[in-house]
Amino acid sequence: MDSLLNEKKKFIRHVLSNAPPGKISDLISNLKTIFGSNAIIQNFIEDIISNYNEDNYILIPFENNEYIIICKESKSGNLYLHPNLKILANVNHLKRKLIDTTPLVKLNHSDILEKYREVCNNKLKEYVDIYYKKWNEHQIENYPTVNIGAKHGLNILFEKFSCKFMAELMEC
Repeated sequence: MDSLLNEKKKFIRHVLSNAPPGKISDLISNLKTIFGSNAIIQNFIEDIISNYNEDNYILIPFENNEYIIICKESKSGNLYLHPNLKILANVNHLKRKLIDTTPLVKLNHSDILEKYREVCNNKLKEYVDIYYKKWNEHQIENYPTVNIGAKHGLNILFEKFSCKFMAELMEC
């Protein structure tokens, strides 16, 4: 019985880990149909999707055209840090929805490090504004899903860089 369950888990892990981004919800539905939705399989799928979201830097919509970036570097327990808004977000990985947020009251690093993070954050934003403000045909080919006319199209790219950078600072 355990070997059958392990084979199911191995199959589910392989299918979901290699899924194209737009097809993940369809695959989850199909896997639930094939294997049923018992608690063990359901919990396993949730764990795999959590890892998938973190590995692929999935964006969870927040308010005012902001996004929470799901990545291992910004994870603290089951919450995800948004360094610019200074919040911790709890998300539902299967539905890709925000459950709730908690204000980040105190940072675990010194004021000097926080000032350094802000300066680096501003310089990174400045760099993105200078070099990515004018989209050319080559960039559109490489990033076809970016809405060039969108107010926050460039902020998503910037936030992904910021997420990795903040995680490196937290390790210091």
